[in-house]
Amino acid sequence: MKQLLIFVILTSSCVAISQDVVFTNFNASPLSLNPAMTGVFDGSLRIMANHRNQWENIINDSSYKSYSLSVDKKIKANENSYFGLGFLGITDVAGETRLGNKQGKLSFSYTHSIAQSRESNHYLIVGQNLGITKRQIDTTMLRWPSQVVDGVFDPGLPGEDIKSGFTHFDMATGLMWISRFKSNNSFYGGLALHHLNKSNVSFFDNGLEPLSIRLTFHAGGEFSLNNNMSIIPSFVYNKQRAHQLLNIGSEVRRYFSTGQNFADIQVRYLIGKNHPEDIIMANAMAFQVRSYIKGISCGFSYEKTLNELMRASSFEFSLGYTIENDLGPKLMPMF
Repeated sequence: MKQLLIFVILTSSCVAISQDVVFTNFNASPLSLNPAMTGVFDGSLRIMANHRNQWENIINDSSYKSYSLSVDKKIKANENSYFGLGFLGITDVAGETRLGNKQGKLSFSYTHSIAQSRESNHYLIVGQNLGITKRQIDTTMLRWPSQVVDGVFDPGLPGEDIKSGFTHFDMATGLMWISRFKSNNSFYGGLALHHLNKSNVSFFDNGLEPLSIRLTFHAGGEFSLNNNMSIIPSFVYNKQRAHQLLNIGSEVRRYFSTGQNFADIQVRYLIGKNHPEDIIMANAMAFQVRSYIKGISCGFSYEKTLNELMRASSFEFSLGYTIENDLGPKLMPMF
């Protein structure tokens, strides 16, 4: 059974060519979640990095490894609006065939304040990103039916003609609404559409495999319990083709007396719908800790599967730095 599970995992990278990298710690890769999050922070410059390692305890060196790096800057337009400008880089590799992609994207946003007062702030944000993706695969690790004779694999026999790599254009757009109230109370909601141009991502010369549009819907809020404690429920819903994933959970945040510095702990469930019988099931449970102190953020999450791969686990590390400035009252939620 273990060998069968490993075989399924290793070969699934070729089947799921169009599926995207999705981080459990989505706040550590904001520009990949929604381009409308570009420049949405209190400060002048933000750098965020995230690393995910999936199922290494099951498939060792063939585990799914993903990295993201984003840099974004806020540029004030006038008293009621500002622009966001950023860069997003993502690289990942999956399975024995080393199926992976490298992405470089420029991200833009425009934020307009609908209403500001001493008690509350409300914002409407639109965003867009444009970039190039390079997809690649190690063709020497592929096995074709034509290379199997009488049940014996012969690597000397010819296989299918397949490209080892190619590049394509990619674009996404997003929308967000943010409301912040006094005493660390806030609400936000966002919608993003990725791969609007539906690039052909087939590795065959004459193949046609349009990259399916991925829908992302995310929302959350912060509810203050007292001057130093808050609860922060949130969710992210992704849908791409028949694959659906809901990341839902809540965190408890403890603020320090120095202001917006905090530490939090959270529990999240990952609920998916990608079974042939369209069964909705809890795929994994994740535990996460995070801190933000004097502009430096760091986080760690550990994820354990709850389905057939009961021993499979994943983890993520994140690190970020925000250059804060003296803008007066804090305007944006600390996601």
